[in-house]
Amino acid sequence: MPRSERPIKVDIRDIPPETPIEYVKECLINEYNFEIEKGAQVKQFKTKRPLPIYQITLKNKAKNKGIWKINNLMLLKISVKKFERKTGSIQCFKCNLWHRSTAGCGYKPRCIKCCGPHAKNECVEQIKDIPTCINCKKEGHVGSYKGCEMYPKAKQRNPSKIVNPNISYARIAQSHLNPNNLTVNPETNTPNPTSLPDNSRPFLYSPRIQTTIQKYQHNPSG
Repeated sequence: MPRSERPIKVDIRDIPPETPIEYVKECLINEYNFEIEKGAQVKQFKTKRPLPIYQITLKNKAKNKGIWKINNLMLLKISVKKFERKTGSIQCFKCNLWHRSTAGCGYKPRCIKCCGPHAKNECVEQIKDIPTCINCKKEGHVGSYKGCEMYPKAKQRNPSKIVNPNISYARIAQSHLNPNNLTVNPETNTPNPTSLPDNSRPFLYSPRIQTTIQKYQHNPSG
């Protein structure tokens, strides 16, 4: 797909994580008249805890490019960032193998939904309650699951040697000792205490927004 036709993808940050994604999309449409294709709330991989990050996909139109300029939504100050693809190994959406991209894939398509020899968008089968992995052939997860035994493992790096800024190289060379065994005056090696930022404070909505969200959570359709 030409770059000029690709959808606009952004990350909207600093929205309270308890906000439903459908409500975020509705506010973008009502407040700015954007055309939203889809949206999803980012969750922590292991704990599935919702994060204050919402990924929004818009149609590639001139009026939708204004999303880069907004800094307020639902009476909240927000930030709009470029959509950041997950780091790590890439997976082809055509053959569903790792370490390859769809654009340069020459393999036959494999459906990640039913493991059949066709593309996912051509699949006519219903989503299974217990899926089968197209890569490891085991039940219980799909081929994109990071916990799959076929998921590429990160290479382990050799541990770096410990460097002590209070011991000179000349002293180590002259003493022929292991630098980890050299003693240092604790008075000169004690770091200054630093205060950590307080990230435990909850997001605060205005009473009107709180009431709206509570109603929306009980009745998303209306």
